[in-house]
Amino acid sequence: MSNAQYKDGYDAYKAKVVLSAEQLKMQHPLYRQGYRAAQAEAMKKNNVTFPTTLYDIPKRPHIFKAEWTDIMAATKRPRFAKLHTDEGRWLLMGIMKAVENQSHKIVRYKDVVAMVDKAFDLVLQYGYDEGVLTVSDCEKYQYTPYQK
Repeated sequence: MSNAQYKDGYDAYKAKVVLSAEQLKMQHPLYRQGYRAAQAEAMKKNNVTFPTTLYDIPKRPHIFKAEWTDIMAATKRPRFAKLHTDEGRWLLMGIMKAVENQSHKIVRYKDVVAMVDKAFDLVLQYGYDEGVLTVSDCEKYQYTPYQK
């Protein structure tokens, strides 16, 4: 009798009998178990990534190839918020272009972040050297200018 309940639930799902959660709760526990087993089996057939195994996950390339979006993501930190305004956009594009021109030196995302930081530090130092920025202005951007 108990196997019959399980088989009835399994066959009901296979026969496309749709039961709501409330209707399913009113059925025998083995019927529910068979119904849910058939659901899980159907999910495995429909979703090829379930369950995920190691050979399903694509391997990352050994060398990180930085793209424009990676460089843009490195500039989305609070330190660079001023560059994402209309006035700072030209400077942001200059920094991004300088990093893109050095893409042959990039082997991981950390290198992108370091290059963006270095380029911004150079801009701040230049602003300080020309008298446009003060020490307190530079410190707002976590940079301490060096004296000549």
